Amino acid sequence: MNRKLFGRNFFRMLALLTLITGAVSACTLDKIAGQPENVLREYIDAVQKGDFNTIYALSQVTARQKRLIAKSETGDKKVLEAEQFQRHKTIYDATVMSFSNEQWTEKFYFPPSAKVEVGKAHDPLPVEKEKMGDAYEKGGVVVVKVSVTYPKPEEAPEYNGQKLNYADYNCMLRKIRYEDSVMIYSYDEKWYFGGCLINSSSVR
Repeated sequence: MNRKLFGRNFFRMLALLTLITGAVSACTLDKIAGQPENVLREYIDAVQKGDFNTIYALSQVTARQKRLIAKSETGDKKVLEAEQFQRHKTIYDATVMSFSNEQWTEKFYFPPSAKVEVGKAHDPLPVEKEKMGDAYEKGGVVVVKVSVTYPKPEEAPEYNGQKLNYADYNCMLRKIRYEDSVMIYSYDEKWYFGGCLINSSSVR
């Protein structure tokens, strides 16, 4: 995978989602299947503890790749899965601090000492009923506001040359297609971490 291409496409999408999240009506909350906020809490907790097994399991990117390996008809699946895990672990360990377009940079946003508050999940866009049914694609992406306080300057990320004391992030969770499904359905309850974008107006 071209990580920079992934980053550019991802952050363009997330920036757009961030702009419109505030306009989403609260009435959409009870329409979101599953518990994306809990998935995000589990992911952030794993980041803070350095638990890459959980990070790997909850990442949308690696979950999709694991699914492709599972469906593959060639090669030893256990070997392929182990190689993929180690490849991502190596990349994760080598990732440097950035607020731009690199995958795995969230490990710097949530250091062990950070105090994290996870908000409510929102649909990023008002969803209109489609002719084939409003279950298709609806609820496939949600955005969650995460507020982070950094009590230890030595662990805080640096933004525009200054150590952060506080910042809000807009984090995206996504679903993936399972089995032979063509679409993602609103009633699917499994969510995966898709990345976070800092809200520059919130930093202090």
